[in-house]
Amino acid sequence: MVVLHGIEDQLSKDQNKMKKYLRLGATGAVLAASLGMTSVAHAQDTATADAFAEILTALQLNVATGTSLDFGAMVVTGAGTVSLAPDNTLDCSVATIVCSGSTGVPTFEVAGTPLKNVTVKFDASSAILRRVGGVVGAAADELVLDSFTSNASVNNSGPVPFYEVSLDGLGDSSFEVGGDLNFDGSEVPGVYQGSFDVSVEYS
Repeated sequence: MVVLHGIEDQLSKDQNKMKKYLRLGATGAVLAASLGMTSVAHAQDTATADAFAEILTALQLNVATGTSLDFGAMVVTGAGTVSLAPDNTLDCSVATIVCSGSTGVPTFEVAGTPLKNVTVKFDASSAILRRVGGVVGAAADELVLDSFTSNASVNNSGPVPFYEVSLDGLGDSSFEVGGDLNFDGSEVPGVYQGSFDVSVEYS
């Protein structure tokens, strides 16, 4: 019986040790889980970015008073083209056309936000000048105005070059426009008139 009691005591001690080991194991598991959760929480972070916007003054475009695209007077005996450059230089070298009288070019005045660049665009590639009292669509009563040019700077930074002006410290700038007038030789004498559109936008 003594021996049996000894065996029982030893078993009791072993069981107590096992409980301690189990408690330690459980504590370690809880600690590891706690460390794992802390690591996940710290993996998140936040950064702040600035945001900006600029409101620009609406652009205004006007034609200076008393200016227009005026090719002067001419006698036409055949087909040909007369060119008027933005600096008011007339090329009337074609043999079938004799030019006379004074010429002029329009001055476009731009106003907007100071020190900004502005793109100049011709809304159509050509325009029609029709004889006063003439018939719409009749070749003898119409002239084609095209090949518009400007003394504004040419910007070649994009795939297609475009005209551009820079607004000064007061937000002002200006430019002139020229073009070509085309004749087929059938035009009837008279006064021909028309118009063309130019627009501007911030570059």
